[in-house]
Amino acid sequence: MNRNSVVSPFLRLPGEIRNKIYGFIVGDHHLQVGYTPHQHGIKTIKGKRYRIHVGGGFFNRLAARGKNHHRYQEAPSLHLGLLRVCRQVYGEAALLPYAMNIFSFENDWVMRRCLKTLRPAQKRAMGKLFVQ
Repeated sequence: MNRNSVVSPFLRLPGEIRNKIYGFIVGDHHLQVGYTPHQHGIKTIKGKRYRIHVGGGFFNRLAARGKNHHRYQEAPSLHLGLLRVCRQVYGEAALLPYAMNIFSFENDWVMRRCLKTLRPAQKRAMGKLFVQ
């Protein structure tokens, strides 16, 4: 038995109660995943021309709690700092953001590309996926 599970009042709670708390923090959200392409161009500053690159990539927006996947409203992001508390909490809760949330993707290409970036356990944990 490690020191955290003896000293921490949170880790002394039964696992079922900890799972409920984890669910309140990282679950019951709807994440909309999209992709912004990288942009290249030339910018002139004080008569000098410069090549510019604006990074693109995946982005996600979080819909407000309780909204269905067709109605979008901007909301704060997931609170994943919880996963950094200690190894035991990480081990118990690392897959919950995938299992307890709904994911919708801009299109099929974005979904396939995004899923390629996930580990197998993360993919298996995902419960609800939608392609818009």
